Amino acid sequence: MIRSSKSAQRGAVLAVGLIMLVMITLVIVGSFSMSSVNVKAVGNMQTRDEAIAATNEAIERLISSTTDGSGTTVDFTTNPIAQGYNIDIDNDGTSDYQVNFAAPACLTAAQVAATNPPPSSIILGDSFNVVAANYFRSVWELVATATDLRNSGVSVRIHQGVVVLINQARRTASCP
Repeated sequence: MIRSSKSAQRGAVLAVGLIMLVMITLVIVGSFSMSSVNVKAVGNMQTRDEAIAATNEAIERLISSTTDGSGTTVDFTTNPIAQGYNIDIDNDGTSDYQVNFAAPACLTAAQVAATNPPPSSIILGDSFNVVAANYFRSVWELVATATDLRNSGVSVRIHQGVVVLINQARRTASCP
């Protein structure tokens, strides 16, 4: 049996201990950097989701607006122009997102049959009478782009289809 001297083994324990400390340090540093990447990814997703929510709020404002500044009854089908909204998503009193719409585009308009009247429209109200006048079920494309006013660099573009009941005059003016 060969015996090794104790003096030859004294440095081996120190070397193995140092290697283990270096390995543990690398694992800890790696976990910190991975967690910071995850925090950044979550922050980016939160900002993106806020921009989508701001865009959806602006779309709701656009399609449900029924009066202009003077109180005249109007909706986006009356004057389909490009417009924008400032949205305060966190209710702190300052606008967080600017949502800009391209001019709404009427894609199609199909006449409503007297045997199949749709639910009343906000604009037409209770006066809807499909027999007395020509009404059309129009399909509109809304394209909205939201940008963050807090300089995060986020930008979201949403395409939304909307069905609106319109009369003959609006169809002639706005739809193919």
